[in-house]
Amino acid sequence: MQNNIKEIDVKTCYSKILDGEAVLIDVREYNEIKGVSYNVSNRIDIPLSSFANNLSLIPKDKKIIIGCRSGIRSYNVVNYLTQNNYNSIFNLKGGILEWAKEQLPIEGDITTAIH
Repeated sequence: MQNNIKEIDVKTCYSKILDGEAVLIDVREYNEIKGVSYNVSNRIDIPLSSFANNLSLIPKDKKIIIGCRSGIRSYNVVNYLTQNNYNSIFNLKGGILEWAKEQLPIEGDITTAIH
């Protein structure tokens, strides 16, 4: 992990989302999200394939937590955003796989995310 990349565990992430302190941005592709998704109200889906064209969707008044399947794509997005002067950006460690493992709310079937 690079020093400028901030990470957050799934339970802390869930707490911050429930408190309205943070927004979760899922960077998985829509076909992945259709199979299983983070079941939280403060979630924005911005697939990695169209991420650069949708930066305007990222709220500026909240902490932003980037999630994906396992934490790798989201790590790269956090690195990109950090290099482009975004603050309060966090990588969700373990992604939706860890989220489901900790029995946090999901919609769909987690087995669709296990390859």
